Amino acid sequence: MVCSVAFQGLVRAGAAAAGVLPLGAIMTPRLTQAGHTRAHRYLLALLAMGGLAGCVPGASGDGSVPPGNRACTEIGCVDGFRMGIVRPGGFSPGTYRFELTADGVSGFCEVVMPLLCSREPRCESWPGGAVVEQSGCALGDPKAQSLPGVSFTGVAPGTIELTVLQDGRRLGNGRFAPVYRKSEPNGPGCGPVCRNAPEGMLALEP
Repeated sequence: MVCSVAFQGLVRAGAAAAGVLPLGAIMTPRLTQAGHTRAHRYLLALLAMGGLAGCVPGASGDGSVPPGNRACTEIGCVDGFRMGIVRPGGFSPGTYRFELTADGVSGFCEVVMPLLCSREPRCESWPGGAVVEQSGCALGDPKAQSLPGVSFTGVAPGTIELTVLQDGRRLGNGRFAPVYRKSEPNGPGCGPVCRNAPEGMLALEP
């Protein structure tokens, strides 16, 4: 092995530099205590300077570890995009309709305020991976409840349009074209590769 030969060569060089052996001699256990100490210090100095960096198991000549030999972590990630929703004065009682189009697929979900944890939104033809966020269903005060956003999980749509209505009155409309960035949380070549974009925002009328 190249690293083994290189290591032995460094040992001989260190021993010779320490005045223990002539350069090129074979190492034997006959070193004096002082010689051992000088050679040992010499080798430690070489290691500190990276002289043996290329002898890491699985390393290339420059000391790096090829992707195929790298130990990968197991951090998970998913594709996604979120549109935050804000409304001055909060979400008063009524039926809220979310009309959503994502990459040409259109549908709607209706949510009744105040929220009940046992009541699910009524949805039709809703784009896959999208969820109307509901906050505070277990709280006794309806004013503490909200509909803070619409989020996509496991998908990365390229074009999105969202319209929000309350009891038939249009509160707001927004169009989004997310700019996604790829991420590899476990390092290059380890997977998974995920796409996420900065959060969008839709401000509703009071």
